[in-house]
Amino acid sequence: MRFGFRCGLKSAFFGLRLQPGASQVLTRRSALSLRDRNVEAPSLEDLIAVAREAGSAAEAVAAVSGWLAARCFGAGVFDEAVWRAAAEIRESGGTARVGEIAGRSGLSERQFLRRFREGVGLSPKEYSRIIRIRKACAGAVLDEVPWAELAAAGGFADQAHLIREFSAIFQWPPKVVSEYLLRIRHVRFVQDTEGRGGP
Repeated sequence: MRFGFRCGLKSAFFGLRLQPGASQVLTRRSALSLRDRNVEAPSLEDLIAVAREAGSAAEAVAAVSGWLAARCFGAGVFDEAVWRAAAEIRESGGTARVGEIAGRSGLSERQFLRRFREGVGLSPKEYSRIIRIRKACAGAVLDEVPWAELAAAGGFADQAHLIREFSAIFQWPPKVVSEYLLRIRHVRFVQDTEGRGGP
């Protein structure tokens, strides 16, 4: 989700990555029904207004974070079993065993898979794949870790396997994506007080 607004003579842009379940608060639709689609969300008009009233990009990020937190974390709409499962996958770097996570969820495997897809818009295996690739991307771009090491740490067969997966998700080779990401000025990552990451 991207926003653009003007602060005085300057234009500023920033994006939001919503945690599993948050999209349902904004659109009143399951994440699965939003997959690979552009949809209108009337409630976002208020959010955009909040961003535009800010005097700077930093103020806009804080205002938008507060707006989302009040509606998402205070609304009681999150599926806690799905949220915990997605968090476990993220914390493991995408290498956690889905069957074991499902077993700890207190749900049948069928219920777990259905609710995860509804809340996240992806199957647990698809979500794990994306998390593994995202972790590898961060390691390559931010920490300059060699791709062969990233492949071994992420559970890929070899460097070529990792690069194929990376290119399939990003639709660009790693070098192009790395150069693009290095041009971005990452100002701030907003995290809620419970350490769960922004909505």
